[in-house]
Amino acid sequence: MVAWDRSGDVTSEQVALFAKVLGYKHEVAWARRDLEAMAPELRERVLWACRTQTQMLHDPIQDDPALRAAFRQAIKLAETEVGANGPLGHVHALWTAQQRILRARFGIVWFTPAEMNPMVCFD
Repeated sequence: MVAWDRSGDVTSEQVALFAKVLGYKHEVAWARRDLEAMAPELRERVLWACRTQTQMLHDPIQDDPALRAAFRQAIKLAETEVGANGPLGHVHALWTAQQRILRARFGIVWFTPAEMNPMVCFD
């Protein structure tokens, strides 16, 4: 994991990286606002993703080979619980169930794509 200042202060380097990857373009002040509003653990995960991914971010822990089986099982359980497909907005219910299952069954703190990409509206 990338080491970041955990003091709670958002650096200009972090804001610039976040703004560049997520496409804030000339709205750097919005990028700072969104980073500062994040809980420290989410902010650290988002910044880690910004260092290793481009554009649409996913929680980097999903890339850990040791956790792949847990993620596959959590997805299957979430789909069983809320259905694999549904109406507009269904993906949020699916991600919420997956997040809860990962935490409860596997002790994994996972952030949804919506949490990782605050400027994106998911349907």
